[in-house]
Amino acid sequence: MFFTTENVRQLALDALNRCAPDFRPLDTAEATLASFPWKKFIGSQISDQAELSRLNLELDPKGCLGRVALCFAIIEKHFPAEFERFEYGEVTVDWFWLKLMKQWKDHYDPALTPLPEGWVDELLMYEEPHGVVVGKGGYQFDPLSVLMVGQQVWHPGAFTYEPWPAITSAMFVSQSLLAQNPLEKLRLLREAESACPGTCLVKQNRVLPLTMIGCNVEAAGILRNLASVRPSARLFFVLETLFGEKHEACRKIYGDRLWSILRSRLEMEVSP
Repeated sequence: MFFTTENVRQLALDALNRCAPDFRPLDTAEATLASFPWKKFIGSQISDQAELSRLNLELDPKGCLGRVALCFAIIEKHFPAEFERFEYGEVTVDWFWLKLMKQWKDHYDPALTPLPEGWVDELLMYEEPHGVVVGKGGYQFDPLSVLMVGQQVWHPGAFTYEPWPAITSAMFVSQSLLAQNPLEKLRLLREAESACPGTCLVKQNRVLPLTMIGCNVEAAGILRNLASVRPSARLFFVLETLFGEKHEACRKIYGDRLWSILRSRLEMEVSP
């Protein structure tokens, strides 16, 4: 399917009407987003990339993209005159990630106390690109945060884009993740870039298909660029294992002990 901003907008409105036909708005867009029954749509975290991509292509609110699309559908449907006050935010520094890193620095000595089960996977998950609603005056809304801590949190870093182009771009990225041929992946990612230029999500997903067709210099360049604007353990891991580059920022962010733990976990992901 070829996506346009208009048909993605309509898909989101249809998803809203399908999953919450009786939902009624409150007086403001912000209060309305917070009052939506998000708990109905979030269970355990989905780790299978193909399953998550399929959910994203349906804008299913069980996936992050579906939830943020639902947010903008709610604003568009109930507060159309206010829609331009809001933007799509691509999170670059995650509040939950900072919370886990503070836990590490304050409490954990792996030599004495084992990390809680799932802690490493959770940290890696919060480093992945995801979208939130950003409004004027510093307002943010992330449906997941309301469920996880019972209150709204504020991610201290986010690049902002027009909502429907950004969601359209993310839909093309989901298509690319389901494609098997690297050239087809790259074609879909060009469509994603055309829909909303400059997102980290598109850049990050170009790396694998580029390496599959031998464009390692271009892939390494993308990783170096991302390291300066949106660093992550997976990014540093690929730079180190595929290109032999040990990025200075990696040790500054994680320290030797945590990086050793993260590296071991990421090695498990790529082991046959």
